[in-house]
Amino acid sequence: MSMHPVEEPNNRRAFLKLGVFSTGLLASASLVSGLTGCAAKPLSETAESLKLLRPKDVVILTALAPIVLGNAIPTEPEARAIAIDKAVRNTDDFLFRSSEFNHGALAELFDLLSLAPTRIALAGVWSPWETASDSAKKQFLVNWRDSSFGLFRTGYTQITQLLSISWYKDPQSWTPDMYPGPPVHRA
Repeated sequence: MSMHPVEEPNNRRAFLKLGVFSTGLLASASLVSGLTGCAAKPLSETAESLKLLRPKDVVILTALAPIVLGNAIPTEPEARAIAIDKAVRNTDDFLFRSSEFNHGALAELFDLLSLAPTRIALAGVWSPWETASDSAKKQFLVNWRDSSFGLFRTGYTQITQLLSISWYKDPQSWTPDMYPGPPVHRA
């Protein structure tokens, strides 16, 4: 008899259940998206004036950018719309310069989030992204961030880091009080 009993069979069983559940969920979502025509489209079907993002990707990023970027974007409606558009364009440019592997993985993520049944089941967002409340979008991000499923946590990281990196890579997004810029050598 050991001092610290190990519950390995339960851990192994839980791991196997998670694997089977995740595989079934992803296979079902992939099948549904393929049958309904929502599977990843070729790059020729991008949103107007963008290099890589499709219209449905733009809808999701436009909905989530204000939540992810928070106070970094203006509150005045016209300036806010311009800032969100800039964030989406920067994201498109950033993705365009990344690997094709990343393109495919993100296209699959956006496919799952744009299709109503999978958006509801996986994200818990009942309304289309355009009309979803800020609280529903925040709750979706919190749920994925804190999920026990690694795939959800990875999806959360992809969305939030992608928007943040794309926003802050542009020096015009820096405010003097938050970041004075890189060090400059003066002779």
